[in-house]
Amino acid sequence: MTSLVTWASHAAVIGAGATAALDLWSLYVARAFGVKGLDYGLLGRWIGGLLTGKGWRQDLSTAAPVGAERAIGWVAHYAIGVLFAAGLLGSVGQNGRATRRLGRRSP
Repeated sequence: MTSLVTWASHAAVIGAGATAALDLWSLYVARAFGVKGLDYGLLGRWIGGLLTGKGWRQDLSTAAPVGAERAIGWVAHYAIGVLFAAGLLGSVGQNGRATRRLGRRSP
């Protein structure tokens, strides 16, 4: 059980840290070059629409707002980052090394 807790905490730290780093980079690019950043409120609106059965194939910019959509979107954004980190940790093993190598057979 302890190794599962350790693995999950590593995934949370790596995923949240990587997501925060990309958010900081996105903020820099938006301010330095005038590129519009992402609106995670639309992600929250989409998720809220899915939960109410209205999220499929609709234009999110004209869809009715969902309560706390911005908070839902930001939480989902970071949760997706943690899930990606969990997938990475699951694929490379506990020692941080891939258990299989491409193009080589295991002995």
